[in-house]
Amino acid sequence: MSTAYKPEGHTSVSPYLVVDGAASTIEFLKRVFDATELMRIPAPGDTVMHAAVRIDDSVVMLADGGQHFPPIPAHVHVYVRDVDATYRRALDAGALSVQEPVKKDDPDKRGGVRDAGGTTWWIGTKVERAASRRAPSAAPRQRISPGSQARGSATTAPIASRSTGARSPATRWSACCAG
Repeated sequence: MSTAYKPEGHTSVSPYLVVDGAASTIEFLKRVFDATELMRIPAPGDTVMHAAVRIDDSVVMLADGGQHFPPIPAHVHVYVRDVDATYRRALDAGALSVQEPVKKDDPDKRGGVRDAGGTTWWIGTKVERAASRRAPSAAPRQRISPGSQARGSATTAPIASRSTGARSPATRWSACCAG
């Protein structure tokens, strides 16, 4: 399959982080995740208009926020070889702890840190083989598509409301905007 539509070595999906302090975020990523800077396009005022870094097999794009695109807090998950060592490097690099690495109900040991630019980095290492897990059986659901009418009903809103908690647009509008 031809990949001429994207840069070589890029996956089809890449997080794009709009942060406060892209240059320091790039240095953080280099120090903590051994990221490789792929490109940086400077903007006036010692800011970054666009940058890309590679962390293992993935590319993360980022830029400094500004008037039209303010910084937005984001969460990114990164698998690493040693979650404990990476977590310690992140704290040493100035990140705040969100959660110490811990093993929960999935095959991963995971912790979280927030960098100075506002991004929360969830760091995980697979520590056990995944057991065959099945989702619990759910009661059969009635299919309702937009504009359809349930049998024997004048409208889908009451059914949608009971089964999903959804409200009709008019009900949502009146709850939010009617005086």
